Amino acid sequence: MRGLTWFHLANADTANVNKRLSQLDALHRQTQDHKFVMKLGQALEIATFRAPQSQNSLAFFGNFPDLDTHDDSTLYSKEELPSSLSGRQIPSGKKLDFLVHYGKGGYAGIEVKNIREWFCPNRPAVRENA
Repeated sequence: MRGLTWFHLANADTANVNKRLSQLDALHRQTQDHKFVMKLGQALEIATFRAPQSQNSLAFFGNFPDLDTHDDSTLYSKEELPSSLSGRQIPSGKKLDFLVHYGKGGYAGIEVKNIREWFCPNRPAVRENA
């Protein structure tokens, strides 16, 4: 199935496994559609955007200005953050999704990713540009 590894019990009935893999392959192909991926990613960004809206402790930067102007059939527009803060440049070609500020605690950048594994602070992908 297109280079994917699917696992099943070694003693499972081959006909049932093949039938199920066929169903899973069709479903998997649908989730790879560009429009689906974009809407899924944006849903995650909107959920992340809504979280700081519901509290008063953090000031935050980032917005979806047209959330209330149309339905979910099309993508919403997103205001992009600047590529620098206090004269410090974010690495070339990269922009944060949101920026939060807490009093004298400083700023924290939020980059929303649609990945399917745990993304812990000690992972190289998090630490490489710190």
